[in-house]
Amino acid sequence: MTVAHRSCMRTYLVGAIVVLIATVFPRGVKGDGTEDVSRAIDTFLSRVYAQDAPGAAVIAVKKGHVVFRGAYGMADLEQSVALTPDMVFRLGSITKQFTAAAILILMEQGKILVDDPITKFLPDYPVGERTITVAHLLSHTSGIKSYTGIPGYMAEEIKADLEIDELIDVFDDLPADFSPGESFRYNNSGYVLLGAIIEEASGQSYESFVDEQIFQLLDMKSSYYGNHERIIPRRVAGYGWRDGGWQNAPYLSMTQPHAAGSLLSTVDDLAKWDAALWSGEFLSGESSKKQTSPFSLNGGDSTRYAYGFFIGELVDHPMVSHGGGIHGFSTFAMSLPDDEIYVAVLTNSPGNVASPSFVARKIARMVMGKPLPERKVIDLDEKMMDAFVGVFSIRGGFSITVSREKGQLLAEPSNAPPRAIFASSETEFFQHGETGVMRFLREEGQRVTHLELVTENGRSHRLARRE
Repeated sequence: MTVAHRSCMRTYLVGAIVVLIATVFPRGVKGDGTEDVSRAIDTFLSRVYAQDAPGAAVIAVKKGHVVFRGAYGMADLEQSVALTPDMVFRLGSITKQFTAAAILILMEQGKILVDDPITKFLPDYPVGERTITVAHLLSHTSGIKSYTGIPGYMAEEIKADLEIDELIDVFDDLPADFSPGESFRYNNSGYVLLGAIIEEASGQSYESFVDEQIFQLLDMKSSYYGNHERIIPRRVAGYGWRDGGWQNAPYLSMTQPHAAGSLLSTVDDLAKWDAALWSGEFLSGESSKKQTSPFSLNGGDSTRYAYGFFIGELVDHPMVSHGGGIHGFSTFAMSLPDDEIYVAVLTNSPGNVASPSFVARKIARMVMGKPLPERKVIDLDEKMMDAFVGVFSIRGGFSITVSREKGQLLAEPSNAPPRAIFASSETEFFQHGETGVMRFLREEGQRVTHLELVTENGRSHRLARRE
């Protein structure tokens, strides 16, 4: 698709998106049979997010109609500002799908081939005898060391303001993890390099290219490249849980996530983006297929990662998704293309309140008409509950404190606020918004001695000893 053709599509795309957004409605009031689903989603989310704590904005769309749109919790604890669905969150690695789309736009403009070696655009990058292609960067198969995985880097170095050349200098001389195309390893360095390639091929900054070629084209008026100086209306504050309370998220320079994680947006704009992505008009069918088809390694094995998207299934239905985690924020967005369902969950805490991916998948199942079976809660008397009260520690300083307040058991990890836990048996408990369970173990059937954290597939994740 030429630049002129893309420009001509603006009217069509914006018109289509206006129709979609015209269907936005307050939760639980649409009269076409979706109100029961909307009400069930609202009930679920009200259990997950407290009113006086950081929370989430959520949207669920089916066949172009907004089934649910809502927000829970606080956008700003210092100013006592409640979250609303139109507020702007940092996206973290959801950014990568926009970066990948920018590469494909340049491909359609004849400026890039995904099989081009990166040295065509970055001739000074030290590849040695390796041939690293743009596709290797897009699919996390380059073998380049991810700078965010450098020991200690995320504690202090991430705070420095760097030009993109300076950021590339952080990792360009580090030894490779593997040969290009031999393996998959999630890699933020690769997407920083893609940002540099976009700038070189387009003659624009990454920020201006994405804004002009994606955000403006799709009328995404609340989507931005993030920095600290810019005034962004309705920007949400990010938080973390430390020393027994909520604190402002630690600082990082927004120059460093760059094309790997620097964008901000709203759930409404993300719904516009998803509608455009599958329309066949924003990107050609060939480009869209490239972006949503898993990449194959040299030996033919699928990576289950495409260009900026993970490829999987939900209840045997194809699922295209990506999450994001950045200081103070945790996000997840997913499409079920065969069902024409899209769900986005944006939160302003780092994922230690509830997993955005589980929240999104549970909502998607409700919209599909295949909800997860509700866990049955059993009642325990106070004596039985008191047997679980105590501090359970794991090596490395992590602990979970179990307490009882007004007939309710609470679990408080050392890195997260206390949350209610509910008994599904006399030894297993769960939290709303989480897939796994907490299993208490007894010594010879008597005193509780350990707390086992069990994942949704039944595997033991951590074993904590009672102090």
